Amino acid sequence: MFTENFFTKLLDLEDGWIVESVDSNLTKEEIYIQVACVLDQLEDAVTGELCKIYDYAPERSWRHLDTMQYKTYIKVGYLVSRRQTERSRPSSPIGLLAMSATRSCLSMRQSIC
Repeated sequence: MFTENFFTKLLDLEDGWIVESVDSNLTKEEIYIQVACVLDQLEDAVTGELCKIYDYAPERSWRHLDTMQYKTYIKVGYLVSRRQTERSRPSSPIGLLAMSATRSCLSMRQSIC
């Protein structure tokens, strides 16, 4: 549980998104972080309206910044709201993670200089 809480804070996930599990392959020097949504509603990106989760799209995986020397991959299942089935793409925290990683890199760069 410590590891999941640690990575949830490290990734600076928005409320409602948590690190569900962290697995590693020490031979390949890889870490796999499973992110999950614990909300029953998500905000529509276009209208701002709260929509119930309707379905789950296939899980995807993204390469993240390394954790120490280990390649880090984030896996998440896309969530689809009723409104999204009519017109748009599924929701995922990965865009938020990318912004968080960028902020972290910029703040580290500023503190080094």
